[in-house]
Amino acid sequence: MLCRKQSGYITVYLTFTFAIILSLLLALVEGAAMGAARLQAELVADLGMDSIFAEYHRELFSQYGLLFIDDSYGTKKGSLSKIEKHLSEYMSYNLNPQKGLTVVPGSNWIGLENIYLEIEEAAFATDDAGAVWKAQAIDYVKCRYGIDIIKGIQGQLQTIEKSQLLSEDMSQSLAKYQKEFEETLVTEEITETDRQTQEGFSYDLLKDFFDSFTGKGILYLAVSKPETLSTAVMERKDCLSYRAQQKNINKGSGLPEYVEEPEGLIQELLFGEFLLEKYGFYGQEKENSHLKYQLEYILYGRDNDISNLRESAERLLWLRTGANYLYLTTKDSVKIKEVELASTAICSLLGIPQAADVLAQLIILLWVIAESIYDVKCLLEGGEVPLVKKQGEWKLSLAGIFRGELWGKNADMTYASGISYEGYLRIFLALMINQEDKAMRSMDMAELDIRRTAGNEHFRMDQCVDHLKITFGFMGDREQEYVFTRSMRYE
Repeated sequence: MLCRKQSGYITVYLTFTFAIILSLLLALVEGAAMGAARLQAELVADLGMDSIFAEYHRELFSQYGLLFIDDSYGTKKGSLSKIEKHLSEYMSYNLNPQKGLTVVPGSNWIGLENIYLEIEEAAFATDDAGAVWKAQAIDYVKCRYGIDIIKGIQGQLQTIEKSQLLSEDMSQSLAKYQKEFEETLVTEEITETDRQTQEGFSYDLLKDFFDSFTGKGILYLAVSKPETLSTAVMERKDCLSYRAQQKNINKGSGLPEYVEEPEGLIQELLFGEFLLEKYGFYGQEKENSHLKYQLEYILYGRDNDISNLRESAERLLWLRTGANYLYLTTKDSVKIKEVELASTAICSLLGIPQAADVLAQLIILLWVIAESIYDVKCLLEGGEVPLVKKQGEWKLSLAGIFRGELWGKNADMTYASGISYEGYLRIFLALMINQEDKAMRSMDMAELDIRRTAGNEHFRMDQCVDHLKITFGFMGDREQEYVFTRSMRYE
């Protein structure tokens, strides 16, 4: 019988090949499953972060256009653990979409579980002396208006610096020249200073005019109805800035590294535009605000409206006297001639011609201050005053000074063009030396005003979060762990 021998090496080869291919396919399937699990974990974390940041404080956004998470969620005391709890709850729905629904049970092929959640970094609005708050406010202005909005104020600041309009306090110079002139009167034993020149000028009339407004204060001279001024007062202990002094505020991680520090003149000017848009001031008071003159508070920090407005009026007077003195002494030789003739006539009548130069300086300064009081009144009544006046824009006459008239009943309180009270506040905000005070006081006002709204009685700025960095840990159904970090900030 003939036997045939069969060879099986191809079958063995295919068997091994099939095993290898099957192992590869199973490894790919397993890798795909792990990749899908990690992807789902990341999507769950991202959706949770989005949900948390969607819980921004509505009243803060409504009044100031800024986005912050209030980690107290309307309760008396805030905590980052409350944010973690909210985040965990949102993720639980994304991990199990059927949660809370009455549906036919299905299969969860991935079976993820969140086993770890911790906030590594949190930036509060008050961090770095308000830098977090300021940075978002500056971003708001850039997005809404662009950087060109500050071109006008930059030119005004250059004029002030070049002309040194704030370099000297004219009231001190006025007192100096008055003292020097009266010492001359005493030395020369002159007691009858009421004698008048043919034009009706005398030293007594000049002195009476000076005395008529020095005792009243600029605010009550410039405001037509002082009784209508706000008398609102704030409690210092209720303010964020007070708690900061007591080191009783939350401290977070501060601005993230990738965010530009809100420093430098450009940033300060942009922040000033935010303050001018969102806060009230004399003549444009914010409705339902705790203090009515909020920008004045930010500038001067007094605990009541009257004191803040008084300081604002005095600062206006200081700036206007510098500008008016510059104009009168360098651009109006006609008025200087008037002053020289008047001082010479008065001193000749008194028999002390050597004191004519001193009296001339006294008259110039008095005229400048009187004109500046007029300007402040114009500004507080809603008018505009040019930073540096031109020919024909001077309002008060020299004869009116000797008649004791700051302004008449029908005084013209208008100029062809100029800067409003709001514009001068813009200048003062730009020139404010302590920038940290500017940010903290602006948060004082925000905190107090939001507390006046329903459900926000315990609102605190140092519980408002702008940036979060969170580490997540998930476990799959095969006990694989997925750990990663996510950062998010309002931009």
